[in-house]
Amino acid sequence: IQILHIYQLLKNMGVPITQLIQAGMATLKKKPSTLLLAAVADLCIEAKDLPNAEKLYGSIMKQSKNALVKARAQYQICYLLFQCGKDTELEQKLVAALGSDAVDPGIYNLLAYHYGTHNKNLDQALSYIEKALVTKPMHAPFLDTKAYVLVKLGKKEDAHAVLEMAHRHAPNDKIIQQRFIALQSML
Repeated sequence: IQILHIYQLLKNMGVPITQLIQAGMATLKKKPSTLLLAAVADLCIEAKDLPNAEKLYGSIMKQSKNALVKARAQYQICYLLFQCGKDTELEQKLVAALGSDAVDPGIYNLLAYHYGTHNKNLDQALSYIEKALVTKPMHAPFLDTKAYVLVKLGKKEDAHAVLEMAHRHAPNDKIIQQRFIALQSML
């Protein structure tokens, strides 16, 4: 934890992220740590070094004995695939993640969004987003995904109510604002 504090201080002082990543990798060679792996992976994402981030999250999944930590690392890998537009690989990993000991709620959300984007398995997508919402009932991104899927199912009034709730919980979220305005114009 002290090392993470030092990295955060260095970052706040303007030390380039690439130098922090190099220092983190060197530290990991001397003292492996799941927490440090996650921190360096997050720095890699910030630096847009997605291949190294994916490798580091993969290492977390191999090293950690904690099912919740593994589930979060699995979600991060899937989110990286989503950001890179690797839809086929993304769907395979998301579906595989559903069979894990623990499933991060973000997996349900991302799979629901993926299905909505591709206009397939929409009833299953709605079921998945409901599972995510069980864990975080007022989480604006999950509510946004539910509204998105409801629109795809042709349930615009229901989607409007859900999106209005998301907008109340995240009034400064630009994507939710845009979708809320667009949906209002459709009603």
